[in-house]
Amino acid sequence: KGREYLADMLSDISHQLKTPLAGITILTDLLKNPDLPQEKRREFADKINAQADRAAWLIKNLLALSQIEAGVLKLKAEKTDGQALLREVCAPFEVMAELKDVTLSLSAPSGAFLLCDRHWTAEALSNIVKNCLEHTPSKGAVYVKLEQNNFSTDITIRDTGEGIKKEQLPHIFERFYKADNAGRDSVGIGLAMAKQILLLQNGDITAKSRPGEGTAFFIKLYRVEG
Repeated sequence: KGREYLADMLSDISHQLKTPLAGITILTDLLKNPDLPQEKRREFADKINAQADRAAWLIKNLLALSQIEAGVLKLKAEKTDGQALLREVCAPFEVMAELKDVTLSLSAPSGAFLLCDRHWTAEALSNIVKNCLEHTPSKGAVYVKLEQNNFSTDITIRDTGEGIKKEQLPHIFERFYKADNAGRDSVGIGLAMAKQILLLQNGDITAKSRPGEGTAFFIKLYRVEG
């Protein structure tokens, strides 16, 4: 059974990587045309960049998932400034939000700290923010909010997007699961990886959603004192 799962996973990975790599090959061939206008050159170069970024994102997340599966991903707990962590998570998506005309809003009190592996927790939260932005139409909003109590640091990431059907909601954290509203390029690994990273740190993530009313992700990480 383990071998079958591995074979299926490798097949899926190779299939997902074919799309951006094929795009890069085609666009590179087009760039070789000496008569290509400068405007088109810039456009094709940007598209190659986007496809390369997508391939890199896929490889990074699939590598993390495979490390989690094998039980070899080592997380280092450190006292982390919550506000700085969320700024680091949101910063790379500001341009994407602006291009989509979506408001990306961040709210976190100063002095809030959490005990976590900063790098991998940022990766997990980034995948959730990315998912929310991808499913939020123009004029919509994505809200990232951190709150702290005596027991835990709670992070809510909420969007005003199309939402998820009730029967599909329990499956969104499963590997390679794609809901009806998944984008054409969706792979179904971002949320799965995020959940595994949080579980490895005694944290958790749950989601609430209604079609047409957006989706909210609730993350809980036990807090560190002082």
